[in-house]
Amino acid sequence: MEIARLILDYIKALTWPAVTLGGLFIFRQQLRDLSGRISRANFMGVEIEAAIRETQTAIEEAVTESEEELPLETSDPALLWLEPNPPRFGESDLDQALQKVDRLEHMVRRFAYEVDTSVAGETTLQAARTLVGAGLVHQSSLRVLRELLFVRDQGGRGLSAYETRQLADSAAQLQLVLQVAQHAYRNPRTRVVGDP
Repeated sequence: MEIARLILDYIKALTWPAVTLGGLFIFRQQLRDLSGRISRANFMGVEIEAAIRETQTAIEEAVTESEEELPLETSDPALLWLEPNPPRFGESDLDQALQKVDRLEHMVRRFAYEVDTSVAGETTLQAARTLVGAGLVHQSSLRVLRELLFVRDQGGRGLSAYETRQLADSAAQLQLVLQVAQHAYRNPRTRVVGDP
């Protein structure tokens, strides 16, 4: 009788932990997905804030810093190369999309020049290859840049409104990639998400 009561007490004591573990096991995929979206949690007075906040702050700093252009001397022969296109003053969506590609080209040239001044006078794609070679941007960014420059050089002829928006969005996204890379280059202690 004593043994039966002892076993019953053990079962009562282990029921809720077993149910909890079983629930965690059954819903493990959903919990894993949920934990990827949570940036802040509070459990029994212990507050946990994920590294998402730090990453967002680093990206915001990168965007702010990359918008501050490095001063150039007017006697610098690379000045014309660093300012490749006169500004466009169109009001249409296509003109605005082409302006974004122009700004992207400007950013690529300035960043490549910052990394290696010998790229002055080279094509924008050769300057971008310098960034790829330095491990600052991925090869896929070079392919996207090549396509954007090709469309820009064609004047965007034949683009639908949707394709024009895609052109502008792609240029803006690649600018953001470059801004983060610039921040990482200028602040080598910054760890970008995905780095080892």
